[in-house]
Amino acid sequence: MARWQIKHHHDLKQRELLIFWQQLTQLINSGISLPQSLRLLLNQHSKPSYRYLINHLYSDLHNGKAFHQALARFPGYFESLIRQLINVGEQTGKLPIMLASICAYLSKKHQLNQKLQQAVSYPLLLLIAASLISLAMLYWLVPQFASLFTGSTQPLPLLTRLVMNASNLLHAIHPLSTILIIAGIYLSGLYNSTRLFSQQQLLATCPGISNIIAKNNLICFCTNLGLILQAAVPLTTALRLVAALFNNKRFGKTIYGIYN
Repeated sequence: MARWQIKHHHDLKQRELLIFWQQLTQLINSGISLPQSLRLLLNQHSKPSYRYLINHLYSDLHNGKAFHQALARFPGYFESLIRQLINVGEQTGKLPIMLASICAYLSKKHQLNQKLQQAVSYPLLLLIAASLISLAMLYWLVPQFASLFTGSTQPLPLLTRLVMNASNLLHAIHPLSTILIIAGIYLSGLYNSTRLFSQQQLLATCPGISNIIAKNNLICFCTNLGLILQAAVPLTTALRLVAALFNNKRFGKTIYGIYN
């Protein structure tokens, strides 16, 4: 029911969830209790899905549930790792440190997604620009050269025939339809890029982009391991938790190898 109710409104974006954790961390560090902090956040926002989420978290705490149990009602917004960190923080009394670790993790994740989106968007823009130029040449320039071959008894090269056939096909279906198709493919690629960013498997093999991912993973590993160790969590447990941070399977397996 909770999951359906949030989907009924506009889904919360990654940036909004990051702001939620940052504001909650600031309130907790100010000495305000967790339920009261949620209550304050509830009064500060008017977005229906945001208020619905915080209200249910507050209600679960008021009814005696632990915070990580309340978060488990919304797995689409609070992944397993975040719930584990909150659970560790509640058991060790180091909740502020775990909240800082969550903020650092989500912030790095958000920054990485932005960098990857910029890195992927530029080649896509070049591709669509090149496609539009090619379409313009096929529609206006090729027919002028085609008239030169009219009446020729010499067989045309295969490549020339293919270009002329492509030009004829473009005139038959109208260039606007082709432009719309290319634009749709481009927009679809941008829309689905967030899923590609979350997996990071294909992008990790791309020159330039792989360097961004590697550096970001190293910074994220050091930052979060240090924060978790500050909560007096054993090193082996800390490594296991940090390894779960990484959707990049290769880097995660490396950390699991250290853990084993």
